[in-house]
Amino acid sequence: MIRGDQDAKEAWDAIAQYNGFIADHPELYHGKVPCAKIALLSDSERDLAAESFLKGNVIFETKVLQHLDKGSPLSAFKILVAPMSLSRVKADQKQLLDDFVAAGGKIITPNRSDLAHLKAGQPAPEFLASVQAAAGPPRLTLENSGHVIANVTKDSGYNVFIIHLINYDHNAAAEGVKVKLDVSDYECPAAMVPAYVLSPDATAPTLGNVDGGNNTLSFTVDRLDHYMVIVVNAMRMR
Repeated sequence: MIRGDQDAKEAWDAIAQYNGFIADHPELYHGKVPCAKIALLSDSERDLAAESFLKGNVIFETKVLQHLDKGSPLSAFKILVAPMSLSRVKADQKQLLDDFVAAGGKIITPNRSDLAHLKAGQPAPEFLASVQAAAGPPRLTLENSGHVIANVTKDSGYNVFIIHLINYDHNAAAEGVKVKLDVSDYECPAAMVPAYVLSPDATAPTLGNVDGGNNTLSFTVDRLDHYMVIVVNAMRMR
């Protein structure tokens, strides 16, 4: 199908390369807990509303309505965004949502205009800003990010944080992306130290201006072609 099409061949080679990276490093993905404060409630695994969050560089996790009891518990989040009516949810789903609110969580439903943007996967900056304000300061922020999106997870013991950065501009590398990790709302004080960087990119990305403090870490990614992972050790302070 791709014989004679060099661009298509290169695309498939890249997919194989990145799939191989994931297969070679299961420790970066398996058994990790999300650090997102915001969850997006979805009717299915594929929801265009997620595109709006990604384009707005909002750190979030998706919770599928039919599987609310699977994966990360709702108690891991502060905000649940529900771009659909919850009036007809099943009894067990309603109980989980009620328990979330009773424990201090907040469910936010977009208005008609914002909902239209979310359903189309379009940017909704004012709505996303209000959601982020309700959740509190994000644990991971980017500056000069361009087309870079990010996520951060942790192990169950809070000793290791894993930052994922993806540049979805396939035509140009991202340069000078500033990253700040702030987990000061966790209970245990820790000095944040980048342990190592991994990437399947042909040009290995490097970190500059590294500055670690009490539950915070900032650095600059000099160049990112496509994908990188930064593993951060949280050295508990006595």
